[in-house]
Amino acid sequence: MDYSLDVNNMAVSDDESHLIDTRIGLTLSRYANLIEQCHICLLRQESNEDSLPVECKINLLLHAGHEIQIRDRARNTEYACTQALQRCKRAIERHLKHHRGVRLGSSITSRT
Repeated sequence: MDYSLDVNNMAVSDDESHLIDTRIGLTLSRYANLIEQCHICLLRQESNEDSLPVECKINLLLHAGHEIQIRDRARNTEYACTQALQRCKRAIERHLKHHRGVRLGSSITSRT
């Protein structure tokens, strides 16, 4: 699945970029035919009082025109991306259940 990755105020190592690519493949590949555009932004907050310095923003544009925006924060890049991608997956499943109905949406949920 194609996606764009923006990194602000931090450096992403090769291992972290490989981890992000793997997580996207494992989490969202099932819905790749529904996703038109995926944009991921990683940002490090520089405040000292914040215990969750890494923020991951994910914008998904579905072919039906629906846009999903997720923003999550964690202690490191791996946790932030994993949490945000899991929230994206749940948002897509909610969207499918709401717009396709129970019969068609049930075949694509995680219960199968």
